[in-house]
Amino acid sequence: MTVTFEESGDPRVKLTIDDVRAWAIEYGFVKASVDANKPLAQRVDLVAFFKIYNTSAFSLFKNKFRSRKLKPPNEHKVRFLRMPSNETCRWTDP
Repeated sequence: MTVTFEESGDPRVKLTIDDVRAWAIEYGFVKASVDANKPLAQRVDLVAFFKIYNTSAFSLFKNKFRSRKLKPPNEHKVRFLRMPSNETCRWTDP
């Protein structure tokens, strides 16, 4: 069974390192200096993939995956910025 990002947040999910390697390859986390004929474990850049999720190891990523909803690394995040308290926000129609 292949795990999907839709299943994140479910503590019962059986996430494997092979699932994570497949995602990393799918989303372009590949070491440029490694020959394409090498095994998947050697070609995938898990360090860069884990960095997207502020983790540094599979066990940490697995805990995060099971405990909250995660989006694939290619989906944009909405970032809210805090305005300084001395400024007012004005909306205008274009």
